[in-house]
Amino acid sequence: HSLTRRDRHPTHALHPTLPADTMFALTSKAALVPAKVRVAPADRNKSARFASPSSSNPRRISRVAVKASSKNNDDPGPSRRDILAAPGLAAFLSAAAAPATTLWLPGAALAKPAGKGGIKPTNVTGYDSAIAGAKLGPIGGAVPCSDYKAWEKTIYGFINGIKTGECPPAFKNATRAFLLKQDGVPAGQDPLVMLTVLIPEADQKAGLAFFVNKGPKANPLWATDDIKAFTTLDPFTATASVAKFVRGAPPKSVKGLWFGQYDLGWNGKFDDWTPLFTSPEADAFHNSIGVEFSVAHQMDLKDPGNTYKTKGKIGIEVFHCFNSLAGAKEGYNAFQPDAPFFVNEPRAVGPYDQVIWKIMDDIDYTA
Repeated sequence: HSLTRRDRHPTHALHPTLPADTMFALTSKAALVPAKVRVAPADRNKSARFASPSSSNPRRISRVAVKASSKNNDDPGPSRRDILAAPGLAAFLSAAAAPATTLWLPGAALAKPAGKGGIKPTNVTGYDSAIAGAKLGPIGGAVPCSDYKAWEKTIYGFINGIKTGECPPAFKNATRAFLLKQDGVPAGQDPLVMLTVLIPEADQKAGLAFFVNKGPKANPLWATDDIKAFTTLDPFTATASVAKFVRGAPPKSVKGLWFGQYDLGWNGKFDDWTPLFTSPEADAFHNSIGVEFSVAHQMDLKDPGNTYKTKGKIGIEVFHCFNSLAGAKEGYNAFQPDAPFFVNEPRAVGPYDQVIWKIMDDIDYTA
């Protein structure tokens, strides 16, 4: 079971019936499905190594009021392109041509230039949609954890059970799993924990049923003493999604790095959102905060067990892999409903759920 997750960020897994040289997000083999999209040559053969995302947590709103010159009050203000093109968003402030009214921008990203405060900028361009042909994605459930040792004891039993086949049928075709612990939480607050597992889309309905913890169809596992030893199950979140494309080149292992898991409701088709996320301006922003690679997914909103609810037509889930906690925090501050990415985009309807995860372990079931 992908035992926990705050808003559930799933991970994806390759189905054993796929060709041996097929590799999907975060694994080591390369996906063969042809991609008909813009792809940077250096990334083309690597981008299929990863896939994973999902999360639903209340987030703090980090707002920065920026006042600019009062000349030109009719000026519509900076465009999304202007804002995204500024490294770390900091350069934007020095040349702001904003109206005299308050402009909401991502918080900490404005405070220090890229490369400062522990942020390690990257240089990633292009994306690869080959992974969509594999029909894989992450699934997981997140819960608060008061005793990490008790959690590890329980979850490694599940992790090893996948290796031996002694696990729920929905997880027997898993190709990869990520053991995650929420990072950057205030002192005294229990961090969320989650095991995100990559499994075939065909297994995700049964996988989500594993996370039902209330009502007549509740999984009795959630009421056992082993679970009560480390969590209250409040909040309890679970999601599953299918990978659509990869931006960047996932390494063989991501242990010790950070995931940012982001869930968003969208009133449109997935393909309508893709150009916004993969534009050169978006690349500039993601590079400025140290995103090594990203996997974008479409969520399963209809099956029991999913806890992400939106008024949007679809749910989008993204997993960003950061090379520093400082960069992950910048990403957190930017993913807010009043950020410039969303404030003038009526199709983005939220809720804007996100979690910063420290990747405690990276398990490859294909090795």
